[in-house]
Amino acid sequence: MVAVVSAAIFSHAVPATELATSLVGKELHVFPGDKFYAEGESEEVPVLELVHPFEGRMPGSMRIPFSFAIDTRRLLFKHRSGDWDYFVAPEGKGRAWHGLIGNVLADGDTVGVRVNFRDDTKEWFVDNSNYNRPLRTIYHRKIRPGKDVEISDVGRQTIMLTGSRMRGLEYLGIRDNQLRIRYEEFGAEDRREEFLFPITGEVPLLIGVMGLRAEVRDIQGASARIKIIREFQGNGFADPVSK
Repeated sequence: MVAVVSAAIFSHAVPATELATSLVGKELHVFPGDKFYAEGESEEVPVLELVHPFEGRMPGSMRIPFSFAIDTRRLLFKHRSGDWDYFVAPEGKGRAWHGLIGNVLADGDTVGVRVNFRDDTKEWFVDNSNYNRPLRTIYHRKIRPGKDVEISDVGRQTIMLTGSRMRGLEYLGIRDNQLRIRYEEFGAEDRREEFLFPITGEVPLLIGVMGLRAEVRDIQGASARIKIIREFQGNGFADPVSK
């Protein structure tokens, strides 16, 4: 079994709370850079993916065109309203502006794609209701096949819940006859620390990080097999457990 936890937010096939439980007692074959264990409050959301970032125009107030851009490829499901499912660019990755007045977005406004769940019609949208308070303004136009960027449904992604914390472990490989593990926390305050475990020849090699316990076997070249036997204990850096 290959570790599949990836990237800074630990995206994977199941919610992080379930992933933590499901990994205890299982052996993972890991390579340097694999994030092999995660815990946290998370949820799965549908994802749309653009072939590449996109910039375009759409009609705005009084049908006057304005420009918008999505500076990322992945759009995450935000909410359903009426017949439409709204997929938004992460904060800072969506833009909208007019040539005469500049930026037309305020904090909390969103840019992305909306999908009609009845007939799968897709449209670009800009919701700049915060910018136009007290008005509710959602501008949109149909996506033009062959002219606009191609968009595909790529399944689901696990994301952190707002205000939550996630923590996990990354296998860094072997150096100077020591096994290297990186511990990371993401949330209100991001933290990371590297742990080194001398390779003594004992089988299995027992390691512990923040109360978590694991057995390491088959250390061959850069890879190893790791079995989690106990989850994290305590509350991370705020309340580390060393035993």
